[in-house]
Amino acid sequence: MKIIKNVELDTSNLSATTHSVPISIIADPGAVFSLIIRKNATHWYDFDASPAAFVTSEKILSDIVVDDTGRYNKIINIPTASATTTYSFLIIANSNRDTKHAPRKEVRDSNNNVNENASTGSDSDVLTRSILQYTDTTIEIIGISFGSSGNYSSVGSAEIIANPGNLGSSIYFQLAVELGSSDFIKVRDPFDSDFMGFKQAGITRITGEDTGKKIFVVSEDDYGDGFEKGMMVRHANISGGVGTVEQSFDGEKGFSFTTEEPSVVAGNILKFYSKNNSGLKKLFDTELSFSNLTVELTDVSTTVNDTDCNGSASLTIFDVASATGIKDDFSTVHGVNITTPPTVTNISSNTLTVSAAQVLQNGQALTFKGSSRVATIKGYVSVITVGTNDFNLLLDLDAILTVS
Repeated sequence: MKIIKNVELDTSNLSATTHSVPISIIADPGAVFSLIIRKNATHWYDFDASPAAFVTSEKILSDIVVDDTGRYNKIINIPTASATTTYSFLIIANSNRDTKHAPRKEVRDSNNNVNENASTGSDSDVLTRSILQYTDTTIEIIGISFGSSGNYSSVGSAEIIANPGNLGSSIYFQLAVELGSSDFIKVRDPFDSDFMGFKQAGITRITGEDTGKKIFVVSEDDYGDGFEKGMMVRHANISGGVGTVEQSFDGEKGFSFTTEEPSVVAGNILKFYSKNNSGLKKLFDTELSFSNLTVELTDVSTTVNDTDCNGSASLTIFDVASATGIKDDFSTVHGVNITTPPTVTNISSNTLTVSAAQVLQNGQALTFKGSSRVATIKGYVSVITVGTNDFNLLLDLDAILTVS
């Protein structure tokens, strides 16, 4: 018997672009085998086409005889993918021509699942290898403020590219947010639960009103995989503008609120927000984890604009060129000859009152810490699982910044 000893094929995941993938069959000279390559079990590789390509009819490269080199080489053309695609390579030993595979040596992963790509040989006529070609999923992290949206001139954005090839990797992101008016102070650094998935759904009808269990029905497309218990729901007709999903009903394609909500009617388009991985899984088939999350305020810089500041007078009240971003009772003053930074206790236009008298010079540069109009959020996100559709991930700015 002639032995097919090995199959050399790089089974690493492929990106969505075109690829030329070499495959080599190592065997005794005179060994005979056939080769089938399937794409998602719906297309077959046509070796005879020019150029070779995948077609919808079944194709096979039959009865290949290994020459005296003991090696058969072929280049396979992998096309651009518009969705995640699996390519299966079937190397079939021709037992009628006295050919078989080397004895099977099975390899299992840490979960005790068989890893066919790492295993060698076969106890049957068929040996299988597979390659995954993935498409990228774009996750756009965007800030959102429910209480102070009118104050923000920019809520920032950061793009995360996720795919099966970078699952588990820590991906750095950074977004800057800026106020157009007022100022903010830092409440705390972000938590995982400050990031929210989001979708909209329109109410088509309401059932169960006579039973006391109102179910708000939406279209099948809007329902998708349902609503997660505890999801935040927002609409002007909801009591206080915000409600909570109590239960999802797969049969009716609807949900119930934890409260009565008599003003929500058919035709209302509601906004749903989920703050946990189970909700993200329902919405986008995606799970994420975050680490090293921080929010940093950008120091406010301005200059003294007061002729009374002559380098010798000790003053608690003085004018600056701009008080934008400075907040009384939070901002501290830093600059030349200021050894113990005082706190700004009052702001009137561009006139500041500070907690301790300072000797300043007109035109002198000053820095104010503790409040700002600009903040930068940084951190790392690890993609545990990822779906195929791009989506926006919202960051609740009200949880980490207070706008005055």
